[in-house]
Amino acid sequence: MPRIFWTPTRDETLRENYAILGPNPTASLLGVSRRSVINRAHRLGLKAPYPQNRERPSFPPQSWSPAEKLLAQALLDLLQSSSSINAPAAPLNPIKPTNQSA
Repeated sequence: MPRIFWTPTRDETLRENYAILGPNPTASLLGVSRRSVINRAHRLGLKAPYPQNRERPSFPPQSWSPAEKLLAQALLDLLQSSSSINAPAAPLNPIKPTNQSA
Protein backbone atom coordinates (compact mmCIF):
# COMPACT_ATOMS: atom_id res chain seq x y z
CA MET A 1 0.00 0.00 0.00
CA PRO A 2 1.51 3.35 -0.97
CA ARG A 3 2.25 5.76 1.81
CA ILE A 4 -0.12 8.72 1.99
CA PHE A 5 1.20 11.86 3.65
CA TRP A 6 -0.85 14.31 5.64
CA THR A 7 -1.21 17.62 3.83
CA PRO A 8 -2.83 20.85 5.06
CA THR A 9 -5.87 20.02 2.90
CA ARG A 10 -6.19 16.55 4.41
CA ASP A 11 -5.71 18.00 7.90
CA GLU A 12 -8.55 20.45 7.24
CA THR A 13 -10.82 17.62 6.07
CA LEU A 14 -9.92 15.76 9.25
CA ARG A 15 -10.72 18.81 11.41
CA GLU A 16 -14.08 19.31 9.71
CA ASN A 17 -15.25 15.71 9.95
CA TYR A 18 -13.57 13.96 12.89
CA ALA A 19 -15.53 15.63 15.69
CA ILE A 20 -18.82 15.01 13.88
CA LEU A 21 -18.37 11.61 12.26
CA GLY A 22 -15.73 9.92 14.37
CA PRO A 23 -12.72 7.88 13.24
CA ASN A 24 -14.26 5.18 11.02
CA PRO A 25 -16.23 7.35 8.57
CA THR A 26 -13.44 9.93 8.47
CA ALA A 27 -10.94 7.20 7.62
CA SER A 28 -13.16 6.01 4.77
CA LEU A 29 -13.55 9.58 3.54
CA LEU A 30 -9.78 10.16 3.50
CA GLY A 31 -8.87 6.70 2.22
CA VAL A 32 -6.61 5.87 5.17
CA SER A 33 -6.81 3.48 8.12
CA ARG A 34 -8.80 4.19 11.25
CA ARG A 35 -5.60 4.07 13.31
CA SER A 36 -3.97 6.64 11.03
CA VAL A 37 -6.91 9.00 11.54
CA ILE A 38 -6.86 8.52 15.32
CA ASN A 39 -3.11 9.16 15.50
CA ARG A 40 -3.29 12.30 13.37
CA ALA A 41 -6.30 13.62 15.28
CA HIS A 42 -4.40 13.12 18.52
CA ARG A 43 -1.43 15.09 17.16
CA LEU A 44 -3.80 17.88 16.12
CA GLY A 45 -5.60 17.85 19.47
CA LEU A 46 -8.96 16.81 18.04
CA LYS A 47 -11.56 14.91 20.03
CA ALA A 48 -13.92 12.27 18.68
CA PRO A 49 -17.62 12.33 19.54
CA TYR A 50 -18.24 10.64 22.87
CA PRO A 51 -21.62 10.37 24.56
CA GLN A 52 -21.46 12.12 27.93
CA ASN A 53 -24.66 10.58 29.22
CA ARG A 54 -23.89 6.94 28.55
CA GLU A 55 -24.93 4.40 31.14
CA ARG A 56 -22.61 1.95 32.80
CA PRO A 57 -22.84 -1.46 31.14
CA SER A 58 -24.91 -4.00 33.00
CA PHE A 59 -23.40 -7.16 34.40
CA PRO A 60 -24.04 -9.76 33.28
CA PRO A 61 -24.73 -8.46 29.74
CA GLN A 62 -28.24 -8.82 28.36
CA SER A 63 -26.91 -10.99 25.52
CA TRP A 64 -25.79 -13.78 27.88
CA SER A 65 -27.88 -16.91 28.16
CA PRO A 66 -29.44 -17.84 31.53
CA ALA A 67 -26.78 -20.55 31.98
CA GLU A 68 -23.98 -18.03 31.42
CA LYS A 69 -25.58 -15.60 33.88
CA LEU A 70 -25.89 -18.36 36.48
CA LEU A 71 -22.26 -19.36 36.01
CA ALA A 72 -21.11 -15.74 36.29
CA GLN A 73 -23.08 -15.29 39.51
CA ALA A 74 -21.62 -18.50 40.94
CA LEU A 75 -18.09 -17.31 40.13
CA LEU A 76 -18.75 -13.92 41.72
CA ASP A 77 -20.08 -15.61 44.85
CA LEU A 78 -17.02 -17.85 44.98
CA LEU A 79 -14.65 -14.90 44.62
CA GLN A 80 -16.45 -12.94 47.31
CA SER A 81 -16.40 -15.88 49.70
CA SER A 82 -12.71 -16.53 49.02
CA SER A 83 -11.82 -13.03 50.17
CA SER A 84 -12.39 -14.25 53.72
CA ILE A 85 -9.75 -16.95 53.18
CA ASN A 86 -7.05 -14.46 54.11
CA ALA A 87 -7.82 -15.12 57.77
CA PRO A 88 -5.24 -17.27 59.58
CA ALA A 89 -5.82 -20.92 58.90
CA ALA A 90 -6.13 -23.52 61.63
CA PRO A 91 -3.05 -25.71 61.98
CA LEU A 92 -3.20 -28.99 60.13
CA ASN A 93 -3.05 -32.21 62.11
CA PRO A 94 -0.66 -34.49 60.27
CA ILE A 95 -1.60 -38.13 60.05
CA LYS A 96 0.97 -40.21 61.90
CA PRO A 97 1.98 -43.45 60.21
CA THR A 98 1.23 -46.52 62.21
CA ASN A 99 3.89 -49.12 62.86
CA GLN A 100 2.58 -52.38 61.65
CA SER A 101 5.05 -55.16 61.61
CA ALA A 102 4.08 -58.21 59.80
